[in-house]
Amino acid sequence: MRETLQAPPKTPTNSGTPPSQGRKANGDGKPSPKTRVHAGAHRPLHPNPTRCEAIRMEHCPHCRADLGEVEQVAVQTYDRVEIPEIAPDVTRVVLHGGVCPCCAGRFKAAAPAGLEPGSPFGPNLRAFVLYGFLEMWQRPLTCGGAVRAHQAPSGSRRAARSNCFRRLGISPAGLGLLKR
Repeated sequence: MRETLQAPPKTPTNSGTPPSQGRKANGDGKPSPKTRVHAGAHRPLHPNPTRCEAIRMEHCPHCRADLGEVEQVAVQTYDRVEIPEIAPDVTRVVLHGGVCPCCAGRFKAAAPAGLEPGSPFGPNLRAFVLYGFLEMWQRPLTCGGAVRAHQAPSGSRRAARSNCFRRLGISPAGLGLLKR
């Protein structure tokens, strides 16, 4: 019994005591307060917003008192970022012509570069459509390490793409012409 009383105290280095149970360095055991408050993380505001909406309260939400003359300060500021709606940029080309009064020969104005007759779809729209069709079938499905098929896009993505094309005035037959 005297031997156990005179033995050194159990520590993580001389016994099976876990390190978390060992004696701590000098200190009162209380966590020290933070010296600096964390600034937090947020998305910086856009330097040039398209619109700025300053929303003020007209009535108190508690007692419904009129707040029209009360000075109000900004409490929260944030940006709402949205892609503008896709709208077609349609250029109607009218080539004028007629009959020469001197030689009686027929003439027609030449189309400007980039607006030649042919496909009604411009290069940007063609690239957008082709990218959409390629992206639709890019993800392969694998089964046991072998590629079995390509995964089609979800119904909501197909519907969103169809609605986009419909708003641009492109029929399914027109999409077929674009892929050629």
